[in-house]
Amino acid sequence: MDKRAQVMIIGGVLGGLIGLVAAQVYVRSLAQGTGEDAGLARASVEPGDLIKLTLSVLGLLKMVDRLAKSDD
Repeated sequence: MDKRAQVMIIGGVLGGLIGLVAAQVYVRSLAQGTGEDAGLARASVEPGDLIKLTLSVLGLLKMVDRLAKSDD
């Protein structure tokens, strides 16, 4: 297997694990706020929070891009 395929597989697995942990934290915080899992159906996310999250993810991707460029 070539280096590119290895990096893609490792990145995909790590991304999936990070996504699972983020979802678990989100669900846990919703359950704590309502005291039960039934509140999950009523959960809503504010547009401002989605914008903050999107900008944070873009910043993280920019940092990863810088790491790749520093190796050249």
